[in-house]
Amino acid sequence: MEEGGLVVADEIVSRETVQALDDRVYCLTVADNHTLVANGIFCGQCDGDEDCVMLLLDGLINFSRAYLPPETRGGTMDAPLVLTTRIDPAEVDKESHNVDVCDHYPIEVYNGCLAYAHPKDLDKYVDRVERRLGTPPAQVEGGFSFTHPTSNISAGGPLESTYTKLGSMLDKLDAELDLAKRIRAVDEDDVAERVLNTHFIRDLQGGNLNAFSKQKVRCTKCNAKYRRMPLAGGKCTRCGSNVIPTVHEGSVKKYLEMSRNICATYAITEYTKQRVEVLFMQIESTFGEPPGEAARARGFHVEGGLEGAGGRPGGIGLRPAGGPAASKLITFEVQEVQARVLPSGQR
Repeated sequence: MEEGGLVVADEIVSRETVQALDDRVYCLTVADNHTLVANGIFCGQCDGDEDCVMLLLDGLINFSRAYLPPETRGGTMDAPLVLTTRIDPAEVDKESHNVDVCDHYPIEVYNGCLAYAHPKDLDKYVDRVERRLGTPPAQVEGGFSFTHPTSNISAGGPLESTYTKLGSMLDKLDAELDLAKRIRAVDEDDVAERVLNTHFIRDLQGGNLNAFSKQKVRCTKCNAKYRRMPLAGGKCTRCGSNVIPTVHEGSVKKYLEMSRNICATYAITEYTKQRVEVLFMQIESTFGEPPGEAARARGFHVEGGLEGAGGRPGGIGLRPAGGPAASKLITFEVQEVQARVLPSGQR
């Protein structure tokens, strides 16, 4: 694999079949020490080697750049464009370095938990893989232990996680916050704020709202996509059918009400509350308010509708919430004129 992603392959000029000394070759699995003594030679079982060979062949034989989507940055994330022949333990994901390798937790860990100590203060009492990096091989290979032995890691475990059982995101969020309330070592207000900052706000602002402002439109019949709405009456220039947006209002607002409910229910910091409200105003200014909502929010009652107030077609009437005695009915046309209703005392 050269720089730039080009694959350089050697040409096979000849092939020779070599007869094996034995009729069959066996792969054995030894239960306890995974080592087999054969003819005075200690042999380790080769399951891991077989897996490596099969994974390597999968990358070499079953992969082609033709399978990758064109010009998408995320489409090459899991593609085998680089094959590593030597793995440095210090360069793998940090999650693997945080695995415990001790055979028990010392009493200091339990006392610290009772005192609600910060996890970083108890880090020195728990041996982890990270501390074994760069140590002699004997300490790395033979020193990994576990706290609870088992003969079958899958025995008695859940066959389906709760995350897959719960359908909507609202159900999953309620279950998470309910669990946080039940655990004394967890601050449910902190959990709620973390959900907002790491998931909902990012999705609302950097994801869905941003995608809506940059979206394309597509034809419902031929699936042609346009960067802007066609000027030909909003019709597809290829087949004349209607074009529709690719990002809809519902996908932008899906976490908005949940975020506002979290701010109202839990002790969220004022800064995070204001971020949610600013997003609410941005989304409201983009899509507008539902019919009648703006008037009610400003203390007006809606009378009539598109049929008009007082029997006149195309009109709408608004009356202040104080009742008929507070002010007379305000009526305006809505056919071609956009009217803005101000509170009492302003014109």
